[in-house]
Amino acid sequence: MPLKRVIACALFMLCLSMAALPVVMAQPRYSLKHYTTSEGLLHDRISCILKDKEGFIWLGTWDGLNRFDGHTFVAYKGMPGDSSSLENNKIRIIAEDSIGYLWVKAYDNRIYRFNKKNERFLPIQGANVAKNIRKTLIESISPLTNGDTWLLSLKQGALCASGSRTENGMPVITVFNKKQKGAQHLSDDHINCLYEDQARQVWLGTAAGVCCLKKASNGEYTSVNLPSSYSSLSFTTIKQYGDVVYMGTQQGKVITYNLKNRHMDAVDLVPGTLINALLYDGKGLLYAATSGKGLVEYNVHTHAIAFRSPGEEIVLKIYRDSYGLLWLQPRKGILKYDPATKTAKLFTQKKDAEALTIHTTYQVFEDTYNTLWVCMVEGGFGYYNRAADKVEYFHDEPGSPDQKFSNVVTVIYHDPAGVLWFSGYDRGINKVVLLPDVFKQQLISSTAYTKTDNEVRALCEDHAGRLWMGNKSGDIYIYKNDVKLGEPLAAYAQKNIKAYCIYETRDHTIWIGTKGQGLIRAVPLADDGLHYRITQYTHNPNDANSVSNNSIYTILEDHKGRMWLGTFGGGLNLVQRDGDKLTFTNPRNAFAGYEAARANGIRHLQEDPKGNIWIASTNGLLVFNPADGVKQFKYKRYTKQPGDSTSLGNNDVQYICRDAHNNMWLGTFGGGLQKANTTFNVKDKITFKVYTTANGLPNDIILSIVNDRHDHLWLTTENGLSEFNTSTQVFKNYNTDDGLPPTAFSESAAIRSASGRLYLGCIDGFLSFDPEHTASRKYTANMALTNFQVANKIVVPAAEGSPLKYGINDAHEINLKYDQNLFTIDYTVLDYKIAHKIWYAYKLEGFDSQWNMVRNQRQAFYTNVPPGKYTFRVKTVSNYLFKNVPEKSVVVIISPPFWKTGWAYLVYFILAVVAIEIARRIIVTMITLRNRVTVEQKLAELKLQFFTNISHELRTPLTLIVNPLEQVLNNEQQLTQKGREHLSLANKNANRMVRFINQLLDFRKLQSGSVRLQIAEVDLVALLKQTVNYFTELAVEKQISLTFKSEADQVMAWVDAEKIDIVIYNLLANAFKFTPQGRRISITLVQADDIYIRISDEGPGVPEDKLEQIFKLYYEGANDKTNQPKGTGIGLAFSRELITNHGGQVSAQNNPGAGMTFTIALKAGKAHFEGANVDLVDAPTPVPVNHQFMPATATDAEPVAAEAAETEKPLVLIVEDNPELRKFLSGQLSTLYRVELAEDGAIGLQKAEQLIPDLIISDVMMPNMDGIAMLDALKNQVNTSHIPVVLLTARSSVEHQIEGLKFGADFYVTKPFNTGHVIALVENLIKQRRQLFNGYLSGKSLVQLAPGEILITPKDEQLLKQAIEIVEQKLTDADFNIDDVASAVGLGRTTFYKKLKSLTGMAPVEFVKEMRLKRAVQLMETAEYNISEISYLVGFGSLAYFSTCFKEKYGSTPSQYLKQLKQKQV
Repeated sequence: MPLKRVIACALFMLCLSMAALPVVMAQPRYSLKHYTTSEGLLHDRISCILKDKEGFIWLGTWDGLNRFDGHTFVAYKGMPGDSSSLENNKIRIIAEDSIGYLWVKAYDNRIYRFNKKNERFLPIQGANVAKNIRKTLIESISPLTNGDTWLLSLKQGALCASGSRTENGMPVITVFNKKQKGAQHLSDDHINCLYEDQARQVWLGTAAGVCCLKKASNGEYTSVNLPSSYSSLSFTTIKQYGDVVYMGTQQGKVITYNLKNRHMDAVDLVPGTLINALLYDGKGLLYAATSGKGLVEYNVHTHAIAFRSPGEEIVLKIYRDSYGLLWLQPRKGILKYDPATKTAKLFTQKKDAEALTIHTTYQVFEDTYNTLWVCMVEGGFGYYNRAADKVEYFHDEPGSPDQKFSNVVTVIYHDPAGVLWFSGYDRGINKVVLLPDVFKQQLISSTAYTKTDNEVRALCEDHAGRLWMGNKSGDIYIYKNDVKLGEPLAAYAQKNIKAYCIYETRDHTIWIGTKGQGLIRAVPLADDGLHYRITQYTHNPNDANSVSNNSIYTILEDHKGRMWLGTFGGGLNLVQRDGDKLTFTNPRNAFAGYEAARANGIRHLQEDPKGNIWIASTNGLLVFNPADGVKQFKYKRYTKQPGDSTSLGNNDVQYICRDAHNNMWLGTFGGGLQKANTTFNVKDKITFKVYTTANGLPNDIILSIVNDRHDHLWLTTENGLSEFNTSTQVFKNYNTDDGLPPTAFSESAAIRSASGRLYLGCIDGFLSFDPEHTASRKYTANMALTNFQVANKIVVPAAEGSPLKYGINDAHEINLKYDQNLFTIDYTVLDYKIAHKIWYAYKLEGFDSQWNMVRNQRQAFYTNVPPGKYTFRVKTVSNYLFKNVPEKSVVVIISPPFWKTGWAYLVYFILAVVAIEIARRIIVTMITLRNRVTVEQKLAELKLQFFTNISHELRTPLTLIVNPLEQVLNNEQQLTQKGREHLSLANKNANRMVRFINQLLDFRKLQSGSVRLQIAEVDLVALLKQTVNYFTELAVEKQISLTFKSEADQVMAWVDAEKIDIVIYNLLANAFKFTPQGRRISITLVQADDIYIRISDEGPGVPEDKLEQIFKLYYEGANDKTNQPKGTGIGLAFSRELITNHGGQVSAQNNPGAGMTFTIALKAGKAHFEGANVDLVDAPTPVPVNHQFMPATATDAEPVAAEAAETEKPLVLIVEDNPELRKFLSGQLSTLYRVELAEDGAIGLQKAEQLIPDLIISDVMMPNMDGIAMLDALKNQVNTSHIPVVLLTARSSVEHQIEGLKFGADFYVTKPFNTGHVIALVENLIKQRRQLFNGYLSGKSLVQLAPGEILITPKDEQLLKQAIEIVEQKLTDADFNIDDVASAVGLGRTTFYKKLKSLTGMAPVEFVKEMRLKRAVQLMETAEYNISEISYLVGFGSLAYFSTCFKEKYGSTPSQYLKQLKQKQV
């Protein structure tokens, strides 16, 4: 073999052997995040770090406690004036017990227990605990698995805080020290170590022995009996391995205790040397870290002792890694001991700060990926490079440009999920997320001059497993097992071949599609992959059989061996092979109709299971069947259709992938991933299911697709790599946080090798990885609720008025008021590696009908949630990331307002029932009223019609009455004065009836619209004066001041004079009717823009709410307080109608003092008079003179009798408000009786009390006091109750008659009445009153019970009986007189005299004499007494006077009467 070839082979084998050597360990992949106070830290100095059971990170800072959920820092600290019990915010230690409480040690050595539920600090050594507990200075905190937390001091023993036993919220504290008794007694107060073995026994190593405690079921500790406590030894370390507990001492002895046989042994390992730590390797070797002998190795089987750390005599801690190496803590740096080689090596690092000035930490641990991390004594931090046997700097080498943080670490925490948390001299907190080394990136050239040298555009694996790779610089390389073998086209004269696709056909020929250089054919000459015969085919414009375009982006060999080319600009080409000669069928020489497909820019070709060719073009998808031939191009084109969700997502189709289940997947440029739903029959329509970023894609631009052996699709996008599980339809995305190198992918550059490894072309070389190893390690994660806001204000749990009793994450329910229905809930999965990948969904059950898919949004916001009970649920939909499905729920109760509570609805129901009932009644009432109104309207119409008809009928008789009366009065001169007065009275009242009838007829005409106004220009001053003059006599009679005032002497107005006269007359008549005697009535005429006539009186007025009603038809304006008589209810209504027809208005208002004013407003001019019922005349119609009043020719003075005998006549009191009727009755009765007159009930009552008349005649309807009220007052007074009363009234109904009789009236006479009938009634009543007395004297009662015959009232009867009884008792008393009777019955002498005179017709003296004489007759009839005795017994002092009186009464002397009596008896 030639030497050159031997050397070449040797070099090649050397390369292969070097490739087979272990790869030098690369620096761990990671992502770094640094947090400071600007992100929410309370202080940049971090003292301690803890991850609790829920997954929160807790940081103890120099200014309080921070909780971190991966996104937000929450602060817990004491503030001035708040209720926090934390007295010092500088935190030194954080520990979590098994119950979930955090135990905190502050800078002042005080211990606090932090309750995460209510977010409160509880001082364990507060003022309310025992002094020995409060004064203990705690050095360390040791939570145990049994729930207890041990607080260890240096020289004061220990405190045990029971986790299960509490008193008033405080844990029960048990003191263990030298002074205690029983199990709480320790041999020494200096505790060096505490250890909990697998049986949950507690070992305490003190300076004077060891003790073992066991917790009983009652929560108290009992001592475990040990063979020996070794009280002479100071125990420094305790550790269990298997069934043996190993204990090291300060004296160099190792004590072992077998938990099974309870046997205890001692080994004098290093006498007099302090043992700091023990480690047993499980193979018989026990290692001890000592202060003086370094690392000591002891063989438990042979008892051989060896010293393994020469030069390092002080070793404090021991750690054994997964490779079996021991890592020791010396005084400086870190010491590695290899048990296999029995060698030790010390590692140190440069430091960027003096460790003496700050607190540093020593720690050794292995991360999730078995990388060993070390924090060295006095500074230094890095990872162990096993290949180089070196502790490397981790971006922290002092002075290095790569340094990102200080290597003097003060505190570090390793999260088993693969996150490092540490803080150093540069302060703040660093989060290092450790990433798996799955994706291998390889550059084509590490010394590339241009970026295109490493941009891989084409990939292909040939039959021999060689990887062909083409870059954009025009180079093509072959790799085998990731080792570059060479350039197969290096010998080809054409350079700079920019391969865009590489394809191997069945005959192992390599076809290369280029950009601009056409098609290259490489036929292998040997099987080494380096020697090929190269042929190039380019486009020839003059040759229709040449390739249609030199840019070939895709090559496909179908199942029949036909090779198809997709060019970018020339469309589709079919390669026709004839030996080495190739021709190309394309649209230039075949494929008729191809131009219509508009698919010249082809990016990718794929064949489906039925042999159809799918073309991915820049203008949609084309599918055709090659079996149809090449002359005619029959295809089906698919593009994006607006509004059709089953069409393509984008017309620019990048890639087509056919998976193992023959599903066709399309990647588009901006339209996401499309799954074709097809029958593979070209004639059948294809629909597409589209997947975009809304479904989980990292980006909608898909560059290439390749499927792995599990038929998962791997998609390269413009935003990283995505894995799509076609079964679950879930995307799993990869980016730099997953170890994916920060590079971009190339188009259509993705293949799967025969080994299953995937290769992806990038702009920086290519990536290769095994999909089997990409599955990230899954962890169990918790969902947490991190914040709760109401109306955008953070809710503090357990605060006054807070809806939260506990923190939102520990709350089982949230109780909100009805006006707190705008709230926000923050949530997150407590993961610190892949938080950006976690997608969420939440719903408020009872409010939301479906889950709200919110991607990576971590806040739920609700507004206007109605009162009710809901359950808020939140979960992650990125289930592939975790072992569990993180989910959280909380009940949300929104209380209804008080008006929406159950009781309120009960009240509403009751009110609704009541309202319905009221509504029903109102409706019924309204219907009834409506019916009544209808009936009343009809009745009013009938009544008015009836009155009209009657009025028409009465006009003739009245004419025959009025005219003869006027003729008699005017022509007959023989009439007496009395007769003339009677005829005048009759004439006047007949004229009144004529006026009333005319007014009624006119009102009827007015309502029917048949009244015509005779409008003329009239002087209103003259008209009003004329009308006022009619009332002059009445004003004088009623002593009323009547005045008329006008601002002008003449006021001209266009009116109907007759109708205005009627209006003024009606209003004045109304004023006189209600104005009391001695008051004023005024009429005022004012001319302005309009003309105003005001009539004011001083009557009682009208209630404000009745001012409009008085103008309604048939309104009766009687006033209950003044008992004014009611009118007809027509006058005011008629007046308003007349004024309204004049285009004016009439209104009424009460005067400030008393009375009311009627105002008539008339418009000036005549322009407003329009219509068919108006006649404009030159001269006004004369006003008829028919307003007559009875002249005051006589007065109501009492008639004076000319003779004294008149005083003996009975006295009759007439009470009547009508002066004419009053005078007429007086004239009729004055010839027979004495007559007194009164114009109303009040005056009548006053006169009756003064005069005690024999009889009263009274009207019922009168002003001031009506007849019924007067009657009631008379009958309820003793001095007037006996007076008979006759009522005269126009009320003729039976009800009114019964009312009068009930109040004590003797007779009820209705108007009109017959005068003779009234005189007869008066005579009979007076006569019966006198017979009453006689009846009492004779012992007979004349009281009749029949109606109309009641003669006396019960009070009168009682008075007479009482008077008779008194007289009978005093008959024998000759000095008995009337004063004695009056005083006995309770009346004055004069009153009694009048009362008795009225009842009996006799004076009291006559009454007594009458009684004595009748008693004398009774005694005579007994025949037991003589006349003298009888005279004495009946009270006569003189026998002669007795005889005279007796003879005067009976017509005979007593002797004669006695003699006659005896004769009758015989």
